[in-house]
Amino acid sequence: MRFQSRHATPPGGVYFFALDGDFVESRSSATICLLVKDLYRKQGRQPPFDPLSVVMTHMCKSMPDGFCTEPTGMTGANVSTIKERTRALFRLPIAEPVVIRERLHVCLACPENSRSVCPACSGLLDWVLSHMSSRTRIPADEFAYVCGPAQVFVSALVTAEDPGPPPDGCPETCWRCYGKRN
Repeated sequence: MRFQSRHATPPGGVYFFALDGDFVESRSSATICLLVKDLYRKQGRQPPFDPLSVVMTHMCKSMPDGFCTEPTGMTGANVSTIKERTRALFRLPIAEPVVIRERLHVCLACPENSRSVCPACSGLLDWVLSHMSSRTRIPADEFAYVCGPAQVFVSALVTAEDPGPPPDGCPETCWRCYGKRN
């Protein structure tokens, strides 16, 4: 699976790729290719011959239908629904900073970290942080978008001490699933 056009700019203008928990992104297709090759080398693997194809295949999992050569099943995120669900987290107690950072890093590598709405680009990240008392911006916030199954901004989700049970569709690697397995 790949973009309809190899020269298409992804929604939000950012190319991204994750490999075994490591995450890279760039606004440049040439730079993302170099970052992907470096990521493979760092992990002792042979870099792909066509890193841009690998990036497109990875990204298509979270792209809206019609952007890639095959249907993805993803629809454009409904920002009002995401904001409404995120707003419900504002009244919850805040987790410890180290816990927030750990959760963010799990979410960065998650295939359900939907890049359909960019909170940092749109100012919504600032909205989230201003409503979550004493929460400050962490560099990883720039790469945390929307939790697909929960339909909330990731930065708010990881900040709440206990956001509740994981919704259907969360992968078993989700931090919300830890301790919930039988």
